[in-house]
Amino acid sequence: MSKPDRKPLWDALVEAMRNVNTDGCVVWPFATDRDGYGRIRVGRYTNLAHRQMWTELFGEPDLCVLHRCDNRPCVNPRHLFLGTNQENTADRVAKKRSVHGTSHPQCKITPEIVAQIREEYVFGSRTYGTFALARKYNLHQTTVWDIVNRVIWKDALHDSALSAEVSI
Repeated sequence: MSKPDRKPLWDALVEAMRNVNTDGCVVWPFATDRDGYGRIRVGRYTNLAHRQMWTELFGEPDLCVLHRCDNRPCVNPRHLFLGTNQENTADRVAKKRSVHGTSHPQCKITPEIVAQIREEYVFGSRTYGTFALARKYNLHQTTVWDIVNRVIWKDALHDSALSAEVSI
């Protein structure tokens, strides 16, 4: 049994979107990826449905196609806008969809470990230098250096004395 031709469905959806008269989301009714974005096969390639909708209605975008509604399967052109990669990242962070810090699934470090590293670190020490602390905490030496020099974990408690004050 052969698969039905999806071209008429796509054409009908694009035509409906040309004259869309709703402020509500128009949810992609077909395949989605693991992140929830609509997907459509165009020739040999699979594209994001909202990006393909933009291309069909307004031409090939030079930028990212973002959602105002933050609803990933939405293809309503009223909800779509163009932005740079930097704006896309800022939008993701502002909408709290960016995983970072201790909520990241590969995070090995906690604020307590950061405080311990900063307290134990002694410049140039074989026992308490970046190399030794990296081995002790199963981290890369550069990560320990970045923690000690506040390149990363800038807002973590500065030392155990400060953490003791906070917990009182």
